[in-house]
Amino acid sequence: MTTELNTLVTALYVKIDDEWAGIGRLPGRPPKLSHSELLFLAVMQALLGFHCGARWLRHAGDPDAGEGHGLLA
Repeated sequence: MTTELNTLVTALYVKIDDEWAGIGRLPGRPPKLSHSELLFLAVMQALLGFHCGARWLRHAGDPDAGEGHGLLA
């Protein structure tokens, strides 16, 4: 990722995490992702133009995918 995109991604995650910090957890198993992490991934999917969730997850988890490198690692 370029420096500008890294900065945008970091700022976006911090903003979402700050806004969604007070959301409570539902009973049951502990989640693998927080509310803010899930929302962040959905926003990144839309910003990068992935309309299919399966394609986005393959791209985000692929270390050879360019800007998705290490996103879900």
